[in-house]
Amino acid sequence: MINKCCCCVPLRLGVAIIALLSLVGVLAYLVLEKDSLLLQEDTSHINLDAVYYTGLVVTSLNIIASLFGILGAGMRKKSLIRVFKHVYWVMAVVIIAASIAIWIFIAVRRTDLYESCAFYYERDYALEGFDVTAEATGVCNKIMLGLLVGGGVAVLVGAAISIYFACVISAYVERLKRSSLHRPLRDLEQFTEMSYQKAVY
Repeated sequence: MINKCCCCVPLRLGVAIIALLSLVGVLAYLVLEKDSLLLQEDTSHINLDAVYYTGLVVTSLNIIASLFGILGAGMRKKSLIRVFKHVYWVMAVVIIAASIAIWIFIAVRRTDLYESCAFYYERDYALEGFDVTAEATGVCNKIMLGLLVGGGVAVLVGAAISIYFACVISAYVERLKRSSLHRPLRDLEQFTEMSYQKAVY
């Protein structure tokens, strides 16, 4: 059972920080992904608005859930934290699955990606009258190695962090649940004691 976030931060504060990081992350996605899609749309001449607005709907739900997490942690509201927990778990699983799928795609299509990299690298320098075939081979090999090795490490680390944060949120929900179960017992004990005192005195 997790009692502290990152071994030193109280669960309540940890959940609030996770919710805040999630909020900042999805807001950054909205800004950066819009620019990225616009660039791809200009170069590929394909309308990517549907992709952006689909992501906008998903990230909007994530923003609302993150706000629930911040408010729930601040007010100790189990219902709000529970909503944040469910959305965070779903998003974590989706992001992990998408990251693994992208890494597998790069691994399977590495030859095609390498050839595209070499083609565009040589083409850009050919316009200036340079022959960079050997250089393109070295550069593109390093890029593919970085994508495969760095991407694999990033997927593993990102998955571990996402699952750990989701477990921290779940642990805080369980703590709130236990607190709500113990409160009626304390109230009953206080009521019994007060009734006894009135009867005696």
